[in-house]
Amino acid sequence: MVDPSAWEARYRALVRSVPDAVLAVFDRTLHLEFAEGDGLDPQARSELRPGRPLRDLVPEASRAEVEHCAQSALEGETTSLEVESDESGRTWTVQLAPYRVDDGPIEGIVWIARDVSVRKAAENRLAHQALHDPLTGLANRQLFMDRLDLALARLGRRASQLAILFIDLDRLKHVNDALGHAAGDEVLVHVAKRMRRVLRPGDTLARFGGDEFVALCEDVESRNTAETIARRLGAVLLKPMTVEGTDLVMTASIGITLTSEPHADAAALLRDADAAMYRAKDRGRASFQFHTGSSPHLRTVDRLQVENDLRRAVARDELRLLYQPQIRLGDGKTIGAEALLRWEHPEGGLIQPNDFIGVAEDSGLMVPIGYWVLEQVFVEAMGWPPDLRASINLSPNQLSDPQLVTKTIELLERTGADPARFCLEVSESGLFTDAERAGSTLTDLRELGFTLAIDDFGVGFSSLYHLRQLPQVNILKLDRSFVSELGRNDRDAAIVASVILLTNSLGMEALGEGVETEEQADFLRTMGCDYAQGFLFGAPGPASALVDQTARQIAT
Repeated sequence: MVDPSAWEARYRALVRSVPDAVLAVFDRTLHLEFAEGDGLDPQARSELRPGRPLRDLVPEASRAEVEHCAQSALEGETTSLEVESDESGRTWTVQLAPYRVDDGPIEGIVWIARDVSVRKAAENRLAHQALHDPLTGLANRQLFMDRLDLALARLGRRASQLAILFIDLDRLKHVNDALGHAAGDEVLVHVAKRMRRVLRPGDTLARFGGDEFVALCEDVESRNTAETIARRLGAVLLKPMTVEGTDLVMTASIGITLTSEPHADAAALLRDADAAMYRAKDRGRASFQFHTGSSPHLRTVDRLQVENDLRRAVARDELRLLYQPQIRLGDGKTIGAEALLRWEHPEGGLIQPNDFIGVAEDSGLMVPIGYWVLEQVFVEAMGWPPDLRASINLSPNQLSDPQLVTKTIELLERTGADPARFCLEVSESGLFTDAERAGSTLTDLRELGFTLAIDDFGVGFSSLYHLRQLPQVNILKLDRSFVSELGRNDRDAAIVASVILLTNSLGMEALGEGVETEEQADFLRTMGCDYAQGFLFGAPGPASALVDQTARQIAT
């Protein structure tokens, strides 16, 4: 006969030989009788003393479910469940079965547990990878669309509104080209962290790939709330980040769509936000636009067709230049004009810049078109009276072109133009994206004799803080959106007055854009604004009209 104690020793050895397993027996009152297994650490062994109740040996979060399964085992059923340890963080699969000797009555329950922590962690990693962007850790498109569907369903249970913000970084391609794709990835990680930080805790931020991000914001009270979120997202990017030893300032174009309709089509909402984002790009980037429907021209000629037609526009002589007068507010004298690009499309008619500049920027066509504009204005303006100055817009892509200074010198030599008679205007977004390169380029252009101006100041996510970081700029142009509210909006009036005061204190001159009324002109004049342009002083027209207007002023 084998000694029972020897059988018990063999049995314990057998149980211990199964890796990461624990076997326990509880009596009918669910008190421990026996526990053994390789999955027991020293602390667990000390706690699993005979006589301890089952409820004291399982985590509180799983206690009710375990006790329910234990009662089922006492009634003859075998059940399984998953239990997570409170302290160790280990995950166990547990099987609870009735315990009986031979065919006798049920004397208790058998607890058989296997440690599946490693497998569970691997499953969690795979699940996370399936629903998250591997670079930034943000939600991916699939997870975003799932959460959007749930958010739309919640709209059916409570009166609310949600916003989708489609966020596209401006000119990340320039970073990749100049510093490499590893630097571009580093920028994306920085951007993701910054935007996540300024969103609300319940908002979802996703990366759809490349330089595209999308935010889902529920319980948006009004359009103003969505605008505030967009401004926070845009503004947080303006703080310089150092990548590969280079200080970069990123900007973003943001499209916004709002809905309170629970049955709205999720994919259509996303397309609407995407379309609004492209409108923001078309209007100069580093800004946001709400979805209002597509432009009439872009409904009939899609962006691909616009790009294809633009490639032939110069050769077909379809591009036109108009000039809008700029006057000195002190005496009303015309001091120059801004060159404005138009496209006389053979099918679409005269297309405004907002409907094709963004396409030209994205496709790289704005650089050759920009040099065409420079040459045309150089030639035409040299035939004007000598005291008139021509202002020319440099696109962000053109400002980033390393050949800009060299090609400008070549154009000056070929046309015989005097740089002192020209003002080069750059947008805020073009200036701040790569501040170091932009500053160096503008310094070189200024040394050639050009006057420099910042165009549309205030329309993007700028802050007055950045003014002190600029290279020596001569003129700051106040965006028309502020000027148009003068006399009607005290807040905008205070902003305009503050910017003019700061501009003058920094040794620059201020020019108000979009002046349409005498009241607006009087306000700007009173505040110390130097120059103005707008329909009050003349609509964009051919160069001959500008020369005639100047001649009439001299005659009077």
